[in-house]
Amino acid sequence: MKILSSLLLSIVALGLTACSSGSGSGGLTHGQLASEFVSSLNYDLDYDVELVKTHTLQYNYVVVYDYDLDSYDAYNISNYYAGDNIGYYLDNYEYSFYYDLDYTGGNIYEDYITGVQFSKSKMTTADSVKAQELVDGLKVKKATNQLTVQFGLAPQRAKEIAGLALQLNNADKSKMTTYQYDQYSKAILGSSYSEVQAALADKLSGNDKALDKVFSKAAKTNGVSKQSVEKLADLFIKN
Repeated sequence: MKILSSLLLSIVALGLTACSSGSGSGGLTHGQLASEFVSSLNYDLDYDVELVKTHTLQYNYVVVYDYDLDSYDAYNISNYYAGDNIGYYLDNYEYSFYYDLDYTGGNIYEDYITGVQFSKSKMTTADSVKAQELVDGLKVKKATNQLTVQFGLAPQRAKEIAGLALQLNNADKSKMTTYQYDQYSKAILGSSYSEVQAALADKLSGNDKALDKVFSKAAKTNGVSKQSVEKLADLFIKN
């Protein structure tokens, strides 16, 4: 199951790791841009951070909790645009960020060197749900664009695949059955999980016919050439 799971999850990763030039906020509110910023940190740079404060005492700053470093950090997103290369942005505006804030009581976090203060208040449950919905939507949008541009899938089909991959990504893998994996596999590739596994096993034994059949069925299912499917599979394997 791990092989198939990795293949499907890579579909979402394609859209999340692609670097693109800044395209403006696209009409996003500060809160929406904050969620997109944090999503980019997590998926483009492999951070493990959570947005805990969208609006702070400091204009255009957001506060995140870094699980890896066990610290609260404040980022200035006043010059950030949706689609910016997040790595370049962090390098260019490093001077304006605050790390490892101290909790001073009274619902306030403070940078002990400069004395700059930020509110500690977390988002409400409703705010968190809305932020997660936005982040998920951005993931699907990026993956859809990547599948359409690089691999020739029709936009609607690309969106369907990205949505299915996101569902799988959010599912509790320890509780999933082979039948459930079969449903995802058939929906995305046109072949069952068992058929894919058997084809991969045959390939390892030097027989490419079964995998070639899987590729052909996947191409027909997704309305693209077999060459596009092979290109996608090759990228999955490398990932």
